[in-house]
Amino acid sequence: MKKAFSKKYIIKILTSIIGIAITCFSASLFYKINMGADPYQVFAIAVHKRLGISYGQANLLLNSIIVILLVIFKRKYINVSLFLSLFIAGPLLDFFNHLIGPFIGTDLSLWLKLILAFTGTIFLSFGVYLYISPQLGASPADSVGLIISDMTRIPYKRIRILTDALYTVIGLSLGGFVGIVTVLSVVLTGPCIGWLQDRLNKRRVIKYISC
Repeated sequence: MKKAFSKKYIIKILTSIIGIAITCFSASLFYKINMGADPYQVFAIAVHKRLGISYGQANLLLNSIIVILLVIFKRKYINVSLFLSLFIAGPLLDFFNHLIGPFIGTDLSLWLKLILAFTGTIFLSFGVYLYISPQLGASPADSVGLIISDMTRIPYKRIRILTDALYTVIGLSLGGFVGIVTVLSVVLTGPCIGWLQDRLNKRRVIKYISC
């Protein structure tokens, strides 16, 4: 029994890590095509430019602040994925920025950038869905939405639109840049996560990792 539990728990953790990695890849892709970013990253990029620190370091800073607030006020939301995201998201962002940088230049056509923006939004949604599915918690940014969803009993896919808008406004106030990627993220990420939940939650593998 203990061995089976350990194996299952490892699979849960790996699933969360894969989900976080996918979201980081999407964020780096958005950063490189320079057509805006998903709402939380609008906030993070603004901090990155204001403080003169790396993109990954800006994420680490913001995530740390949210985690500290959760420890003080909402400890029940402290979980494995929260700390996985806290410690690996920043380094992964800087890694993917370095990795894909040589392949994505400023000379890309507008249509190709739009295709990458739309594809990245779908990947972002899938990544969020993956690391939430194992029920190990969520990233610091998404934990805010989950708390609001639990408190109001409004489905997360709707609250996601609200929190995305909030991060965007804060990022703008700090000098962040909003573009087509931001619009796509605000409009599509929540519904895409809901669509994935409706169609994948009953799959055997998702049931296995979610209980």
